[in-house]
Amino acid sequence: MAAAASGNNSDILSLSGLTTALSVEQGGTGKKTAGEAIQALGGIRIGVGNSSIGTSLFSGAPPGIAAISSSNNDGNTALRIGNGNNNNASAVMTFIRDGSFGLHLGIDTDNKFKIGGFSMGAVARALYHEGNSVGTVSQSGGLPTGAIIETGNLNGGTFTKYMDGTMICRGISPNPMAASQGGGPVFYSGGVSFVFPAPFAVVPAVTMQAITSNGYFCWGASDGSATSTGIIGRVVSPSNTASSYLCYIAIGRWF
Repeated sequence: MAAAASGNNSDILSLSGLTTALSVEQGGTGKKTAGEAIQALGGIRIGVGNSSIGTSLFSGAPPGIAAISSSNNDGNTALRIGNGNNNNASAVMTFIRDGSFGLHLGIDTDNKFKIGGFSMGAVARALYHEGNSVGTVSQSGGLPTGAIIETGNLNGGTFTKYMDGTMICRGISPNPMAASQGGGPVFYSGGVSFVFPAPFAVVPAVTMQAITSNGYFCWGASDGSATSTGIIGRVVSPSNTASSYLCYIAIGRWF
């Protein structure tokens, strides 16, 4: 103890039998147990299971999400969930209502943000937003795997596909068709061969209609039966001087 009285730490070779904990200023913690010491130093003990009420993780560094990377703040967020630098691992968090329901949420190995597993079973469902809702629809085994809705133009028509398999095709003749050919009490035009902008899985339900009629009233009629790839239509009218554009709407399934 005489050496300690000198005030030089180098004179103290060992300490034993102390009953008062050293303060932080003295190089200690001011506490006698590990738990108290961690708390005194402002630390948090993390174990396999941790009960927490009102715990907050916060960081005032990141700007708006779109600007985090460009402002070099990727490492300054309040919480980071990683995959341990293992390319075959996902980066997920797990949410559980004990004894009731559980699921995983995070970035899957295909770099898509998904939810699944646990109570949802062996599935991983993509989360949709304004960036991936519209795109290319797809399916595997009857289950949707792509975007929610897809729209395209081909063969002079437009198609809209939905993730549940529904598809709507529509088109209009490039020119008005004259109902100049006699057919009993009515007159009809030459046939317009419509090719659907996308093929259906089976023959769809098709409606034919005349629009922007001139000379007299007109209506649209199909010539024969529709197929999964198209239909033939004609303009029909009581007058042989009438003409009209011809349009169709086909509703069916793309898978």
